[in-house]
Amino acid sequence: MNVVTRRLPLAALFAIIIVTGVEITAWQFGRESLVVKRLETRLSVWLDRPIVAAPESKERPFELRYDRNPFLQPRQQSFMPFVASAGGGTDYFGFRNHLGDDIYYSPHRRPVIVMTGNSELAGIRHPKDIALLLEEELRRRGMEFDVLNLAVASYSLAAEIGAYIHFGDKVCPSLVIAHSGGIEHTYGMVVPSKFRRLGLAYHPPLEEWAYRMYNLREYTGPSVWRQHDRAARLDDVVTSTGLLLDQYRSLVERNKKTKFLFGVQKTGATHPLFPFLTQDTKIEYTTKMRATIDRLGISYIWFEADPEVTLTDPIHSDGRSAEHIAKVYADWIEKHRSSLPSELASECLWPRVRAATSSSAQ
Repeated sequence: MNVVTRRLPLAALFAIIIVTGVEITAWQFGRESLVVKRLETRLSVWLDRPIVAAPESKERPFELRYDRNPFLQPRQQSFMPFVASAGGGTDYFGFRNHLGDDIYYSPHRRPVIVMTGNSELAGIRHPKDIALLLEEELRRRGMEFDVLNLAVASYSLAAEIGAYIHFGDKVCPSLVIAHSGGIEHTYGMVVPSKFRRLGLAYHPPLEEWAYRMYNLREYTGPSVWRQHDRAARLDDVVTSTGLLLDQYRSLVERNKKTKFLFGVQKTGATHPLFPFLTQDTKIEYTTKMRATIDRLGISYIWFEADPEVTLTDPIHSDGRSAEHIAKVYADWIEKHRSSLPSELASECLWPRVRAATSSSAQ
């Protein structure tokens, strides 16, 4: 037996120990943690073998591509810079946007209506989302508008404002419709008090996502869905929601051209994840919220009391209801058509700013 043969069992044992150590570390810290990545990289260098990522599909291996959003996971909600979360949609940024990514960058042929909202507007239960149904209904009535859908599951008004600022404002819309409001009644009662006072309700699992990012391991604590600040008062939620609506309207209408419309979505009386919300709290919230909207002078449509909207669960309507909602919006737009601007993106403020910036740079 030569020297090489005698050393084989020892080398094999050493390799097994190293691999086992890496696997135990991966189990403890998570396969995607920095600790494990560094161990895998060093092991790869020591063995003189490059790390090969798991194939993205059987047909095509993983490759670094700059035309792909690195934050977006296919068909699921994902962490997203600037807007907290997005996903489940069709475009690069995770929105259910049938107009395509070019709407964000290029001059478009028709005036645009921007819609923001949560999973109801994103179309969780709808074969066609409300935004697309509205666009089709407007075309049938001879009104040539494109309708951009920036809704994402579990978006609160604060998240909608963020999405509008970063993605909707740049397309210089004629009208902005916030089809929402239901999230504030639920999430507004569970977020920490200083968030609540500013109206900054958010999707509760974001706390679990943050734990995984900071600690590099899975969250195993009590479900964040069932937390409840017993000191929370509906009056605080109503006040902060009114503050956000006024802020949103002011942002949209600051150019004295774009109009803002609040579509108050219909919601169920209770939610199984929030047993502290009852029919009484729902009535109190909606009553006070309507009085606040009237006081602020915000244009709105009150779907909350619409008998034609049928819910399939505490927050989502069925497909027939989506068609009805689109027609109600089309009625409002037809009635106010003369006051809605029809400028295209190439004629609005932001391209002029870009042109001026380019000229000064030269």
